[in-house]
Amino acid sequence: MAEQHWQTAIDADTRFHVAVIRCSHNALLTELYQGLTEAVRASVAATSAQNERGWTIEHDGLLAAIAAGDPDRATREAGEYLDELITWQSTQD
Repeated sequence: MAEQHWQTAIDADTRFHVAVIRCSHNALLTELYQGLTEAVRASVAATSAQNERGWTIEHDGLLAAIAAGDPDRATREAGEYLDELITWQSTQD
């Protein structure tokens, strides 16, 4: 049951990222990302599997920025997300 829940969460995260890319209305970026979707999904799964301390990054700020039509805030939110991910991954090595 826990494995099924985990896979559902990974699937939802992957769909979220695909939707964010589609919101860019950039056909080239969308097509490029479609080719990378499985790699991103695998990365999310691997990162999640390593996460024994319950560490999470929330997407609420990014979603709110997109909903508000605020590309500057969305850029900041995405950058902060990546910074947190890089920082967390550097502590796992």
